[in-house]
Amino acid sequence: MKIVYFAPIPFDEIKQRPQCLAEELSKSNEIWYVEPTVSLMRCMLKGNGEYRGFEREHTSNLHIVRLSGKTNVHEKLKLFDIFGLGNWEESFQIRPLLEQADVVWIGYEGWFRLFVNDKKRFIVYDKMDDNVMLTQNRLIKKFLKRMYSKLVKRANVIFVTAHKFLDDLNEKRQAVYLVPNGVGFEKQYFGETAIPISVKKRIGYIGMIGHWFDVEGVRRLALANRDAEIILVGPNYMPVIDEPNVKYYGKVPKSEVNGWIESFDVCLYPFKKSELLDTIDPVKIYEYLACNKPVIAVHSREIEKYDQRVYSYDTIEELIALSKKELEKPFKNQEELQDFFKANSWQCRAEDIIKILEEEIRNEKKSDVSVWN
Repeated sequence: MKIVYFAPIPFDEIKQRPQCLAEELSKSNEIWYVEPTVSLMRCMLKGNGEYRGFEREHTSNLHIVRLSGKTNVHEKLKLFDIFGLGNWEESFQIRPLLEQADVVWIGYEGWFRLFVNDKKRFIVYDKMDDNVMLTQNRLIKKFLKRMYSKLVKRANVIFVTAHKFLDDLNEKRQAVYLVPNGVGFEKQYFGETAIPISVKKRIGYIGMIGHWFDVEGVRRLALANRDAEIILVGPNYMPVIDEPNVKYYGKVPKSEVNGWIESFDVCLYPFKKSELLDTIDPVKIYEYLACNKPVIAVHSREIEKYDQRVYSYDTIEELIALSKKELEKPFKNQEELQDFFKANSWQCRAEDIIKILEEEIRNEKKSDVSVWN
């Protein structure tokens, strides 16, 4: 099967669902991973040359592509590009990729602008985030809302990561499937050399720090744990917590992520209580558990599935109280940990996806035959 995967993030960014699924699906299928296009306008504002396109081979079955953004409209202006004039260069570039493609996979609603008038291709929409709520730009919000409503009607199959998405979309249409995030079933989770461990207790977080991150909660956590280090690993887009025991390490290579997790005594998932929270199935929780580390996470609908393996809280006071306790590891032995891997591996998720796609494509072909008859 040939899948052209229009991804929400660059392949070399912090490893998340898109890269993991692309790698796993490529083991038995041909995958073309199309990174977000960078417009020339954006590059001129930032002073770099990332608008240039490229193509490289990650493996024999996994190809990474970025389309040239020379004439691409900046995302903030796409709402006003009613006739799609800013899409013509991208549309021209993807023609060779789409030849003999069995599936067009859309991982970000904005990509659907290239397929609004396409009535023939088999389109998959993989909804892993609520991008309308995640973005804070008013114009981009309106554009994504428009694309989302069209994509939900047009997609042949929709995969979702959260029960909230499943419930909402099941009220609107059929062929919606829950495929949660997962974890890599790889050697790196077992005994990889860790980042040097501090003599102090380490309470750590891995991931992007944006408007959804509970900065005030983590600040109060730091004040209540002066004898511990609060380690924040990942790009930060929020005001810095100016406390001596809060350490920021920024973006790190993929190869170091599990080393950092291994260095933590307790892992943290400190997101704000908001409407966004129940839409997130955090990959970081799977990764924390894969390293068999105690996890303290803000309570949400998706956290409930971990039952007793994660310590959840509803208030900052509960978060602080949990941080003071001696927390048990989520798995008592290697067998339990292996069972967790097997049930939640990306391999398992990819196998489920392929079974669903094969069945839905068969049904689509039967439907086409019956129409002609």
